[in-house]
Amino acid sequence: MIHDYYCVDCGRKHRGEEISFDLAEFLGLKNVIDPTGSVSRVTLISVEKLKEFAERLGNPLQHGTPSKIRITLREFLMIMAENAGGTELKNQMLEYTRDELEDAVEDVIDTGLVNDAVRVAMKERYVSALSNKFVYNCISLKEDNSDEEADTDRENLDNYVAQFWVKPEFFEDGNSDQIYTVTYSDEPNPVNMKEMVAPRKIRGYCPDCGKPVLENTGKYPHILVGLLGIQSAGKTSLIVSMIEEMTSNYSRYRVKFPNNILCDSRYSYMEQNRKLFRNGWAVEKTAAETNTATFNASLLLTSEGAEKKAIYTFIDIAGEMCYDKETQTVRADALEMYPLINSCQCYLLCTSINQKNYGNAASQKAQEVSEEENISENIPEEKINPQAAMIIVQEIYKKLRRSENILQPGKLLPLDIPPLCVVATKADKDSFNMTDIDEDITDKDIEDIFEQMRQIRKNPLDNQEISSELFHKSRLEEMRDIYDQLSNEDIQEAIDRCCDVIRDMKQTTYVSMMSCSALGRGAVQYEGDMNAIPPYKNEAGRKVPFSPVYLEDLWKWILQVTGLIEVEGTGYTFSAIPSYNESYVLSNDVEEDCKYRKKFHTSESEARINAVRHLFLNPSAFDRDVEDAWNEEVTFFERLRHITPETRVDALVREHDV
Repeated sequence: MIHDYYCVDCGRKHRGEEISFDLAEFLGLKNVIDPTGSVSRVTLISVEKLKEFAERLGNPLQHGTPSKIRITLREFLMIMAENAGGTELKNQMLEYTRDELEDAVEDVIDTGLVNDAVRVAMKERYVSALSNKFVYNCISLKEDNSDEEADTDRENLDNYVAQFWVKPEFFEDGNSDQIYTVTYSDEPNPVNMKEMVAPRKIRGYCPDCGKPVLENTGKYPHILVGLLGIQSAGKTSLIVSMIEEMTSNYSRYRVKFPNNILCDSRYSYMEQNRKLFRNGWAVEKTAAETNTATFNASLLLTSEGAEKKAIYTFIDIAGEMCYDKETQTVRADALEMYPLINSCQCYLLCTSINQKNYGNAASQKAQEVSEEENISENIPEEKINPQAAMIIVQEIYKKLRRSENILQPGKLLPLDIPPLCVVATKADKDSFNMTDIDEDITDKDIEDIFEQMRQIRKNPLDNQEISSELFHKSRLEEMRDIYDQLSNEDIQEAIDRCCDVIRDMKQTTYVSMMSCSALGRGAVQYEGDMNAIPPYKNEAGRKVPFSPVYLEDLWKWILQVTGLIEVEGTGYTFSAIPSYNESYVLSNDVEEDCKYRKKFHTSESEARINAVRHLFLNPSAFDRDVEDAWNEEVTFFERLRHITPETRVDALVREHDV
């Protein structure tokens, strides 16, 4: 099976077989033409075009077999021109001669490929590289040709040729007719084929934006986990810490060693942050003003035993990217500009336990400056209101309501609704102003308090009607009581925000709540040589590594919700990510007529709802009805009418779908 995947840069969703490669890379020109890799899109070649070139020489692309490919200088220029300016510019390349190579390249670059500051240097690099690579190879030239004919041949761009080799890998170990990736060589008689790297192995390039595509995309499901929240909510730290947790303690999650993170355009930035984390320094903040790319990190995870595989991409979605501070609404174009935001299969809404006392790398430093100089202006304020994250969440879920059924035009079907986990971040003792805590409360007491908070999530709701005023009054009051012991109003406010989210979203999607600390303490920004990061030391000169708290709960929640591992205590593994108010089918045709939303056979409903109760606070009313239909004893009169738990459930499903 070939799976759809996402470009983690532009956010576009692609069919698994859709992939592009870089001609400049195949010809050994990538670093010569563009050392930064910023304009690789202009030399992209599609799989179809690559097949066409190979078949032209009688070397059709076959799984595991090297094929020689020749390309003329004009063809190379036409591919560049089409990528940069479309069909009209592509056709212009038919008019140029060898002496006009510089003009042809200039036409391509003038499409906005690069800015004015580097345009001249870029043009010179292109002209020089192409002149050296493409060799005059006119086999039609005869001894009795006139000088004029010879000059004409030498001016013909079709007579300048370069060659390279590709060895394709097809999906399903060659049993598919679709190409997964290729290795390549620009040597005349290659011995070793090269893999595409950027700087680590990649599959190829996005057909839309030209950025690196993650290795293994198309082979396995691609799951996007979106982290929402305002700046300094701890999202970037949480991603880095979770990656480190999984690569260090993978066995506790019943998965195999995941190797390294998958390579994308932010691989080097992520590795830099991992070095900072390992040495006890604050990770760098995600920029509030950014392009369509968010901060991402990806892992390929494999479950033990069943060996299910999936690619997990964590996406740091800065609230400032899609929130208009002046109007206090979501930017009208935000969800279109950043398509990854509304493509996630589950969301983590991060809210800091105590932004004021905990701080972040930048604000921590500003706080120190203000204390020394008594200049309050040096302390950066939050850029957007904490409630902005809730507004963004609501807008995202509005987009996920309904979509037209392509098989039955005019009929609307519900889309899959991604589960939401409200995560109280920075839940460690550095969150608190110790002077506000009763002197009788020790560090051990604080640790016990966090353990109590952790256990709140462990107990799902009873089969009770949900309170209209509070999502689950006793549970939330219990949480408030825990924090009342610390006499900290800021933390009370943060917990209230968490409760507001649960109350507002409880009938929209499945919701969970938990707390964690990505670092286990406050962090200080490192300002030295990034190539030689020393361990962080406290005032006493002792190394103080980070000690993350409760990441295990969060990781298990993600892996269980997405069906990679079994839901603990149930014996059940989700066959698809649970979607609020989901329904079932009465036949074994579980795909039925619904392209957008999976349905499940009624025989699966009991185990599935039980798993929902283990992971979420709010099983839907339909879930509870189906659960009752399975669990209630069959009465004497029902037996007379041949009613069983199975027929009860079938009746509920028919009524629900209507």
